[in-house]
Amino acid sequence: GEAAKKQKETARIADKAGRKVAGTSRQEIVPPEIQPSRQTRGNEKRIKLEADEAAKKQKQAERLAAEAERKAALVAEHEAAMARINTIKAAAQKALDEKRMKLEAEEAVKKQKADALIAAESERKAAKAAEQEAGLARIKAQKAAEQEVMDNKKLAAQKLADEKRIKLEAEEAAKKQKEAARLAADEERKAFKAAKATEHESAQAKIRAQKLEAAVPTLAKGDPPGGKPLPNEEEKNAVDAVTASAVKQGKKGASVNREGMIKLNILNGSSDATHVATFEKSLREIPGIKVIMISGDNKEGVQIIVSSEDSVALSEILRQMPIVKEVADRQSDIMIRLQPLTVFKEL
Repeated sequence: GEAAKKQKETARIADKAGRKVAGTSRQEIVPPEIQPSRQTRGNEKRIKLEADEAAKKQKQAERLAAEAERKAALVAEHEAAMARINTIKAAAQKALDEKRMKLEAEEAVKKQKADALIAAESERKAAKAAEQEAGLARIKAQKAAEQEVMDNKKLAAQKLADEKRIKLEAEEAAKKQKEAARLAADEERKAFKAAKATEHESAQAKIRAQKLEAAVPTLAKGDPPGGKPLPNEEEKNAVDAVTASAVKQGKKGASVNREGMIKLNILNGSSDATHVATFEKSLREIPGIKVIMISGDNKEGVQIIVSSEDSVALSEILRQMPIVKEVADRQSDIMIRLQPLTVFKEL
């Protein structure tokens, strides 16, 4: 390259200087027969000086050539060394590249294998998950079917139970209706008999009153003869004691609001069939009160069952009736005492 060019240029300069020195030396050779003149001697001195100068230049040229050659050699050696280094570097780089490519290829193979393993594992997990999901779906469907069967069975059982209950309720209602009709018929018969008995008793009472007035014209009406109570008045006094006890327990004068079924107890001895009929008629005239059933008699006491859909202070209403003398509210029922009857002793 550049060093070779410099080496050639140095050799050319050295060769040219050598040829010049050789020419000068040839000019200094003078035949012996020629006698040098003063001018000649001056020329010879000049020539010698030029020769010396040329020799110096030649030496310098040679030195420069040698230096140039040495530098060229050094440059060439350096370039050779650099070439060797570059070759070594290239070889090393090539080896490194080959090793890197090999490692990359191995790494790619490993990665490919790892990817294949991951893909296989993912596929296995997906298949397992799909299988589990399918199994859960089957179990869920089976449970849903079983639940549906159980629900249908429950509905069928409930429907059957409802039908049985409705049938029993209908039968019970029919029985109650029949029993109510029977009781109503019995009460109607009893009321009819009581009315007849009342008519008969009224007629007998009139007869006894006429006899009593004829026998004792000066006796005050309603007073017992001799100041002694009649047998019926003794019974009346006993009833008064029971009434007083009931009134005391029920806190006379207090009113309790009631609704639904309400039981009324008419104390025995304080009424007859006419009184009960009049009291029943008054009850039926109360708004919202329905008479359900009447039972008992004058000797044992009369029980009347009424009903009210709304809450009502029934005892307060009863106290306003002229036929009612005393009313006592109790927890289970209402105790009632009607106005006393006029009793005459039969002569």
